[in-house]
Amino acid sequence: MDLLVTLDNVAYEAKPSPQEFASITNRLKRAGATEIDKEGFCKHVGQGKTWMGAVYEPNGNGRGRFVCQQVFGLDFDNAVEVFDADGKPLKDANGHIVKRPLEEGENGYLDPLEALRRCYGNGLEPLCLYWTFSATLDPLHHRFRIVIAMDEPVTDLAKAEEILDKLLTLFPEADQKCRNVNRLFLGTPYFVTECWR
Repeated sequence: MDLLVTLDNVAYEAKPSPQEFASITNRLKRAGATEIDKEGFCKHVGQGKTWMGAVYEPNGNGRGRFVCQQVFGLDFDNAVEVFDADGKPLKDANGHIVKRPLEEGENGYLDPLEALRRCYGNGLEPLCLYWTFSATLDPLHHRFRIVIAMDEPVTDLAKAEEILDKLLTLFPEADQKCRNVNRLFLGTPYFVTECWR
């Protein structure tokens, strides 16, 4: 079965800078749909190339009309924000919110194997699982992404958003920012577990 997805053809070996993210976004706005099989998608991800589950009509000036979404991604950082004495999130020198790794057994922690078991136990067959670029910060801290593909593309934006809501309800440990259908997902320099095989 082929998938419809939006793909970027530039590979990254490390997490891109904010300026590079802007370039990725602009390339994806112009890209439109790519039809690719599951093996090709996993290879794309394993080459460190970015993807977006939603497909829009190509548009160089902004995002075009929503066409469909067949592939959905969920990020698991297994981390929690750190707050100061006033209850405000701590930020680093670059203005990023500081997070600390969760330990196994802490509320919000999800082991990759347990995430896969939950998928299969709920009738979902994940396409793949892979460690994210942020996993390089601490290789023992499980930061990963699960990719799920529907049998058919969903052509109604509200239905695609509903699927994301259901996935995030099933996985409350996932990064809730994955709620946006136009979210960009980086590939990985690490091994991609091809669950579809």
